[in-house]
Amino acid sequence: MSEIIILSIVIPCYNSESFLKRTLSIFKEQGLDNCELVLVDDGSTDSTLSIMKKFEQKNYQENINVITQKNAGVSVARNNGVKAARGKYIYFFDSDDQLEIGTLKFFLDKIQKNKNVSLFSFAYRKRIKGKSNKIYKMEIGNSSELIYMRNDALKKYFLKQFPINISSIIFEKNFLLKNEIWFSSGVRIGEDSEFIIRALLCCKDIYYSNKVCFNYDIRENSVTGGYYAYTRDDFNSFLLKKNILKNYQGSEFKKEINYFLDNFYLSGLLRYLKMNGYDYKINRAFIENKYIFNESVARGSGIRCFIFHLFRFVPIRLLLFFCKGRGIF
Repeated sequence: MSEIIILSIVIPCYNSESFLKRTLSIFKEQGLDNCELVLVDDGSTDSTLSIMKKFEQKNYQENINVITQKNAGVSVARNNGVKAARGKYIYFFDSDDQLEIGTLKFFLDKIQKNKNVSLFSFAYRKRIKGKSNKIYKMEIGNSSELIYMRNDALKKYFLKQFPINISSIIFEKNFLLKNEIWFSSGVRIGEDSEFIIRALLCCKDIYYSNKVCFNYDIRENSVTGGYYAYTRDDFNSFLLKKNILKNYQGSEFKKEINYFLDNFYLSGLLRYLKMNGYDYKINRAFIENKYIFNESVARGSGIRCFIFHLFRFVPIRLLLFFCKGRGIF
């Protein structure tokens, strides 16, 4: 009799031959009892698919599902992974990240103890070029875990007090299907946070643990390559979030949403100003959307709130002219 699959781990891969073996070995060492790996090859042109199939043949064949697709991007790959998953819960993992020792058993334990919860979130560590940079976790007093109601979780998320990465959260599969939460195809940057926002808006409550469960690795040649650059795709990510949230700006967390959007706009502008060169369409987009700073914001970081208020009076067109040069419009 086949074992019950509780957790499906969806891993999209594109030309991942240089680090995929390491990633798969991590899951092998942790064991796949009551888990399955859904490995999605996104039309790789290197030996990624061959590595997947060899791993499947040599190890837990019933717990590994290799599927292929023509190159369509990470969003489509994850969506196909969800459709193929047999588990009750879904965990998204990138092929170049690392899982902490004992994480899968920890996940299964928390899922079994909180069967009425649709979302589970955990702390994580960000590493740049293999060096530990920062641990992202929420301060929750003396406790190591809590269950938040939706509105409380949303307010903390919008105020940048609830750090969530796509690989620091587990989703109940039926919850995703019922609410039709999918990754948007064609979105090159920010598809993760869009997906997370949609899920938070639909959930009733969320389990949180400040245990660090995975390492988010940023490499110069990773999918997130150009980590410090700013492109039209980055600004489109801002617009996508703004459009999702516009229907909730009359809600009780209106000011928190304004804080979130102000922060996203301003951090993007700073990245854009630091990079070389200019893009006239990005310039126009920043100018046309500066009006968001006219809305009142919730009290988050005192310094940030002061900056948001001050920025209302900054002539953005003039700022771009001086920082990016003549002829930018």
